[in-house]
Amino acid sequence: MALSIPTITLNDGRAMPLLGLGTYKSTEKEAEKAIVTAAKYGYRLIDTASSYKNEDSIGRGIRASGIPRENLWTLVC
Repeated sequence: MALSIPTITLNDGRAMPLLGLGTYKSTEKEAEKAIVTAAKYGYRLIDTASSYKNEDSIGRGIRASGIPRENLWTLVC
């Protein structure tokens, strides 16, 4: 069952989710599995940053989720 996640409409008309998955301090395997699970339940926003040092697992999780990349938001700090 997918969650109903509220969105905010940006100036360009796109709707951005207001709830996302945080990946800070997640290990390689945790991040990948968490993204796949979160996507299954309707999450479309992933909070990440290069300082987290988990970019590879984030990418693998996004690919494994089956959600087209253009349908996902990533917040990168």
